[in-house]
Order: sequence, then structure tokens, then C-alpha cells
Amino acid sequence: MHHHDLEHIADGVVGAAAIASTIIANPLLRAFYRKWGATEHEAHKPLPGDELIASPRMQYTRAISIKAPPAAVWPWLIQIGYERAGWYSYDVLEDMTGAGKFVDGESADRVVDALQTLKVGDQIKLHEHLSYAVRELEAPARMVLFDAREDHSSSWVFVLEDHEVHPDDPDTAAYAGGTRLLVRWRLDYEPSRSNDLMWKAFVEPINFVMERKMLLGLRERAEL
Repeated sequence: MHHHDLEHIADGVVGAAAIASTIIANPLLRAFYRKWGATEHEAHKPLPGDELIASPRMQYTRAISIKAPPAAVWPWLIQIGYERAGWYSYDVLEDMTGAGKFVDGESADRVVDALQTLKVGDQIKLHEHLSYAVRELEAPARMVLFDAREDHSSSWVFVLEDHEVHPDDPDTAAYAGGTRLLVRWRLDYEPSRSNDLMWKAFVEPINFVMERKMLLGLRERAEL
């Protein structure tokens, strides 16, 4: 077994452990991971796509600062997906859940030219039987994804903003000319105790672990 394969397996073990611990500690962590990385203002301000789920039963807003301009982040963002460039997350876990079929066999470490033609109406698959439709696409500012089903509907929105630099906050100086990436997910579903349990106790914490890793992986690639 190659060293690279061992790294992926070890990474998957870390991811699985993170998922298990997040599910167990969900009641204590939920308020934290629903706005991971985001300020209070970012967590509550209106974003494109909010109108798709007017009264969500669940919502999170996450954010990450990237030392690269939006135009450099954009190509990495629009190529994500199943049968695309991957998720920049825990590839081993993606493989185990059927979401790991990527053009490079693993999450791409390159901008894939053939995947840069994304347009409104295209589908970004999560796995073979689940996908989001591209509802809005404005380079390099926003990508709005939407999925409507009989039992639930959700929007997944990515907004790229020029990173603000505040004179009274020296930490922001490092991100001058960089990107502030906001991610918002909104969900509506048929109310029931079983649905509440599924979405809030299981789907949401799993989503946090995988998406946090994705955002960190996206930043790592864009900053190269």
C-alpha cells in the first residue's frame, strides 16, 4: 500500500471520529457549528437564494477567509461535485457513502478546464441519485443551488466577497485582496419527530464535519 493511500485512510479515520464525536456532542455543539467561522452579522444578513426557502426549518451560515481573490477561488468552487472534481473533503468517507466518484479518482488538486463551463440549469450531483440544480451563477460572486423533493427542499448558496480590512483589527490585514466565502444552507421538510431527529441529530452534524473539511480544502487549493 502506498504512503498516499495510507494518508487517505488515516484522514478518513480522523473524519469518522470527528463525525462520531460531533453527533454525540450535538446538543452542546449545534449553536457553534451552525455559524462556524461566521460573524453574527454574516449569520443573519440576507443572502442570494434566501427566497427559495422562505421559511426554513433549519439554516446554517458558515464562512472562511481565503488569501486569494474571488477570481482565483471561483474555478475551484464551480468544479465541485460527484463525477466532477470532488469535494476537497474526506475522500475515503465519500467513497464509503457512494459520493466519491471523481474525475481524478480523488478530490482534484488542479483546476479542471472541462469543468469550468458550469451554467444555470446544470446539475451538481452529491451522489448518483441526488443532485442540486444551479439556479444562479455570477462569476466570481455567487453560486446558488437548489433541490426540491416531495418530502424536503433545500438551498445551498456560496457567496464570494472581497475581504474587508479593518484598521482596528490587524488580523484582517493578511487578507487584503483576498476572499470572504460565505456558505448558507436552508432546509424545509415535513414536520415530524422522526424528521426532526434525522435532520438535526444526524444529517446536520455529519454535514458540518464534511463541509468544514471541504472549505478548508478549498482554501488550501486556492491559496497555492
